[in-house]
Amino acid sequence: MNVADRLLSILFSNRTTAALLILFSLAMGIGTFIESAHDTPTAKVMVYNAWWFELMIILLAANFVGNIKKYRLLRLEKWPILLLHISWILIIVGAGITRYLGNEGIMPIREGEFSDTYLSEKTYLSVSVIGERNGKSVLKPLESSYIFSEKTNNFKKSYWRHDFNGIPINIEYVDYIKGAEEGLVEDANGDNYLILRLRVLFWLWLVKSKVQLRQIKNTI
Repeated sequence: MNVADRLLSILFSNRTTAALLILFSLAMGIGTFIESAHDTPTAKVMVYNAWWFELMIILLAANFVGNIKKYRLLRLEKWPILLLHISWILIIVGAGITRYLGNEGIMPIREGEFSDTYLSEKTYLSVSVIGERNGKSVLKPLESSYIFSEKTNNFKKSYWRHDFNGIPINIEYVDYIKGAEEGLVEDANGDNYLILRLRVLFWLWLVKSKVQLRQIKNTI
């Protein structure tokens, strides 16, 4: 028996099937706890979209295909076991199609309205590069989807590499802050800004509303 036959024998063995199923269950359980403790992007980066998780699923599908041939399941008297194996294979194939070819998102549609756009669940990094090419101003849009999380870094080795007319463009990942909002930070060397509180604006709106009501009464 050569090396290839030994590897196939190990891959299609019952021990490998049991080990892969146990590891798959543990990975799914760990991913669920991570998602509950943090958020969905963190679970995707650490488990669901990790290369080792995808490799485990591919090995599991190959194991099922090999067992169909190994145990000669393409027979009428073994159709229940064959159906179980085919079901697992179809589930894995369907998950792969959704993972690599499908799109997920949200499309809010109110009653009586229609829409042809949706909000993708992916996070996109979009950059517009303006430069000259053959003496003319050219705008080159760059866009890629990433998964960002406060607990992990999924920015492909912390760099986004492109080029424009032979000139390399590198964008470096520094940090990710979930739910970040623009605001003002006090600084002794900063500029002066005028801030209007919401309650002041609301009071002015009430005064204006009372004046309008008085004018309506006087007119009547």
